Amino acid sequence: SSRNTYGFKRAEIIAALINSILLFITLTYIFYEAVQRLFHPQEVISIIMLPVAIVGLLGNFFSAAILFRESQKSINLKSTFLHIVIDTISSVIVIAGGLIIRYTGWYYIDPILSLIVIIFVLKEGFAIFREVVHILMQGTPTDIDLAQIKSRLESLPGVVNIHHVHIWSLNENERFSEFHVLINCQSLNDMDQLRDQINRVLQDEYHINHSTIQFEGKNCSFTNI
Repeated sequence: SSRNTYGFKRAEIIAALINSILLFITLTYIFYEAVQRLFHPQEVISIIMLPVAIVGLLGNFFSAAILFRESQKSINLKSTFLHIVIDTISSVIVIAGGLIIRYTGWYYIDPILSLIVIIFVLKEGFAIFREVVHILMQGTPTDIDLAQIKSRLESLPGVVNIHHVHIWSLNENERFSEFHVLINCQSLNDMDQLRDQINRVLQDEYHINHSTIQFEGKNCSFTNI
């Protein structure tokens, strides 16, 4: 639209950010509860806990299996998948803890296993959060080397220099770039051909979908145009 010229594709990244924040809030609560149970053990009724945990495990397992493949394509689905993984692992821990408590009576196992889960999930959650913030800050995609791209484009015939380079992501799949190209004086037709060549390099080799290129002439006069 005229007010949202990029559409709503960035909404997916915002949703992933919200998911990450909710994930950290959940982990904070689990950490608090685990510490409380570690210093103040509470009796756990394993005969009730085990059936409930098994049902929860089955539901979470099927949900995780459905989302796994799609989670590789979207950072928002990846963060949602991580939520389900937390629930799945939590169910496994409850089952393992319930069995240990049932046969040993050692109640400390429940909070200890919870803390182990927090460490694992916090690592994965922080990686997603960092990626989301990087995209929102319009940082250069992590797999792109600006110096290498600059060198590659400057190797094209007619290109003298590439400068003022900016590359960013709208979401995980769409990349944009803008930069200035200093060229030797040539006709407008040659300039169009060079622009097409630059765009092909960016799309085929770096998966940059849209580029804004500003040409600058070196020692040009009107007779060169």
